[in-house]
Parts: sequence; structure tokens; C-alpha cells
Amino acid sequence: MNTLQLTQLDTLPEGILSATPASLHKILPGPTLLHLAGKQPAPLFISMLMHGKEDGLGSRTAYAKKYLDKQLPRSLSLFIGNT
Repeated sequence: MNTLQLTQLDTLPEGILSATPASLHKILPGPTLLHLAGKQPAPLFISMLMHGKEDGLGSRTAYAKKYLDKQLPRSLSLFIGNT
């Protein structure tokens, strides 16, 4: 059986804000959990690309770009499933 390891990161990897769902595999090695610290420590959990067909990447990266040079109002745990 071929299993993928879960990658956990605490910063946005280079290139992710301009990535498309089709190009994520070039940036992320597989399923990834991003932990981003915010003013409020209790994280909001968002999962996306669980099946590889749905696309929520655009709205999530727009949010990240908005806070690129600022602290997030709330911590965020973002799970990206099928890269």
C-alpha cells in the first residue's frame, strides 16, 4: 500500500500564493497542514482540495495576501488534501 506522509508547516511555502490547484504538487509534497499564528490563538480549521476537484484555493490565497505583512486576526489551520 502506498501512503503519503502528512507535511506540517508553520509558514506559507514560497510560491503558494500564486499556485493553482493543478500546480500545487510542485510546491507541496502531498497532504499538508499549515499552522499560521494569529492574534486569537484558537485556530479556525479549513480543509480544501479533499478530492482534488473542488477549488477553494483562490479565496484562501486572497485572504493570505491581505494579511501578508500583518498578523492574522485569528490563528488558522489550513489542511490541503489532494495536491
